[in-house]
Amino acid sequence: MNRFTYTLLMLLLAGLICFGAAAMAETPKRGGTLQAVISQDMWTMDPIHIQTATGERIIHDTGLGECLYDWDVEKGNFTPRLAAALPTITDGGKVYTIPVRKGVKFHDGSKYDAHAAAYSINRILDPTNKSSLLNKYKAVKKVEATDDYTLKITLETPDNAFMVKLAARDVIAVSQKAVEKYGNDFGFKAFVGTGPFRFVEWIERDRIVVERNPNYWKKGLPYLDKIIFKYTFDEELALLQLELDKVHILSNVALKYVKTLQADNNIEVKLIPGIQHEQIYLNTKMKPFNDIRVRRALAHAIDRQGIIEGVFEGYAMESVGPYHPWFWTHNSDFKQPYPYDPEKARNLLAEAGYGPNNPLKFQLMVTNKDVFVEQATMIQAFMQDVGVQVEVLPLEKSTLLDRVYVRRAFKGKPELFQAALEDWGSDAVDPEYSAEQLFSSGSVFNKSFYADPETDKLFEEVKFAKTIEEQKQFYHKTEALIAGEVPTVWICNPKEAVAFRKDVRGFVPNADNRMPLEKVWLAN
Repeated sequence: MNRFTYTLLMLLLAGLICFGAAAMAETPKRGGTLQAVISQDMWTMDPIHIQTATGERIIHDTGLGECLYDWDVEKGNFTPRLAAALPTITDGGKVYTIPVRKGVKFHDGSKYDAHAAAYSINRILDPTNKSSLLNKYKAVKKVEATDDYTLKITLETPDNAFMVKLAARDVIAVSQKAVEKYGNDFGFKAFVGTGPFRFVEWIERDRIVVERNPNYWKKGLPYLDKIIFKYTFDEELALLQLELDKVHILSNVALKYVKTLQADNNIEVKLIPGIQHEQIYLNTKMKPFNDIRVRRALAHAIDRQGIIEGVFEGYAMESVGPYHPWFWTHNSDFKQPYPYDPEKARNLLAEAGYGPNNPLKFQLMVTNKDVFVEQATMIQAFMQDVGVQVEVLPLEKSTLLDRVYVRRAFKGKPELFQAALEDWGSDAVDPEYSAEQLFSSGSVFNKSFYADPETDKLFEEVKFAKTIEEQKQFYHKTEALIAGEVPTVWICNPKEAVAFRKDVRGFVPNADNRMPLEKVWLAN
């Protein structure tokens, strides 16, 4: 065979391979109803009042509503969504001029434009709305539409994290017409945004239903006709529903079930960087945790690696403070300030006046899910080893959230809990959500009643930093200060497992978006 013939044959073979691959490439199918499991109810769908992960995932991740910008996890940059381009930033970082996308309509048919964008953000700033986000946006001086498709935001002082806010679910665009129509029922009986799916119904503790938005501005999307989010509070029942093909997607899979699901040829499991901290909130306003020696003793008494192996099957990283170990605000040189050391824990307790004749006793509230109860049981044993008596109190999540997270029914009274084991899902992009909201004096998210003037000052000063490197220096200081004071005992940062049937196509969850369904379709 001469060289020419050989080359020709190779080219033909390559062409056949390319043709075969193209022929095998699947074309998305339109239609069908996808069913997903959720294990926690929402309090509201209103973006300026959401305080639960379920609410955020339904409104932001699934696509009922849209922000001005998205964060591209793979490329590490911001991309326009309802904005037409990245903002022009002037006046030393105090003025953001944003071109707004044309041709977008809300689900009720009303027009989305710069006036609608301004209205949605101004809802946060209006004190009569009593949004818990008001303090987060206190640097905003004015939000206005300078014409139908130009949004202008003026800040009192520069805020180098402001792009993060423009990509947050806080500023999801909502229809002014709908807000005025439904009044206090907006977010409960109705939600009207611009996203690929539109709201149908929410039956508490039963289901949330959304359907395809036929007038979505991204032509051809979405593919699904309908999505039903089914409430299933029993983990084993949820797994059984997935295995029997009764549901398509199961998020927040307990890591102990990962290997079992991976063995099923009809199910795919994705492990993604976790945004949750497993942690114990300590009420620093009350005895015994108003004594830092007691807080430090507890931190030394816990075998974090034991919990990582025993509860999370090894799929977790040890937490050393308020920032995730993989997050850019974490100082990689900052090591665990309170390593497992039972003897040191006993000595600190003795200094604080506790011992065999006067044992420390406290109640530890936990969500009544296996992952939390199992951690609490291990913590109870660790505490017993250092002479501490712990009463574990499992509660339904909504009850625990009400007492610890929001305290809305209890007027913020600190005596309602001593310690609570829960998780906190910080934003993959926003350092404010990771720590500032939790540990700033007076913040409604400050579950431990922690107050430190130096920490507050650093959180203010970081807004004036001009570069990421400068910001890191401030965040590294806050990490050391907060971790040293132990308002919270950090345990670990688990990976998150999402399981789904293999006939679900185009489903690519990531660290910033756990439930991206805009491009998902069903093969069967």
